[in-house]
Amino acid sequence: MLFNNAAITAMGAYEVFKTTQVELCNTLFGELENTNIRVYTISPGLVKTETALKGIETVASHMGIATEEFYKMNEGHIIGIEDAGTGFAISVLMDDKYNGEEIGAI
Repeated sequence: MLFNNAAITAMGAYEVFKTTQVELCNTLFGELENTNIRVYTISPGLVKTETALKGIETVASHMGIATEEFYKMNEGHIIGIEDAGTGFAISVLMDDKYNGEEIGAI
């Protein structure tokens, strides 16, 4: 099950930041289009970082479910730090393909 974070209390600021990040990428791509500078944004999904794990407790609470239930609902969408790092490194090698794009893990 996937859900939109914007509907969850305390996630609005995060969603605004993520939207702003994508729009900044779009703006920079347009401004740097005829240069050798590549611009793209990565939305890896839920990466198992210490900060994310703490945030999951808050999100689950606002959803009215136990933290364990949140993990079960999203088990196919949570990636480890190593996988996220590997994906980032590969994206750098393929920057021509991703220039001006938003890359998502899911």
